[in-house]
Amino acid sequence: MNDTNFKSNLATGGHLQFVTPPGHILATAKEIALALSINLGSVDFLLGEDDKYYLCEANSMPGLSYVKASGNNGIKNPLEDIVNNIKKQLLATSI
Repeated sequence: MNDTNFKSNLATGGHLQFVTPPGHILATAKEIALALSINLGSVDFLLGEDDKYYLCEANSMPGLSYVKASGNNGIKNPLEDIVNNIKKQLLATSI
């Protein structure tokens, strides 16, 4: 977030704000990722002042600098969840 314009990310002095998007936005993100064959990446939306979500970009190789920043802010590392879920799936299928 940046008070002067929408061009803000961690590299330019922005900060993280995690939100739980509505179900239709999650479904849209999944459809976009599927259409673009993105298995690990991000589909980014901006939340406008009008409380509407706008597609910003989809990345198949996103910058992962949020991992470092999330740890500094006491936020759980989302990549740990991904790795743990993969481990659980592998263990479940190997039994």
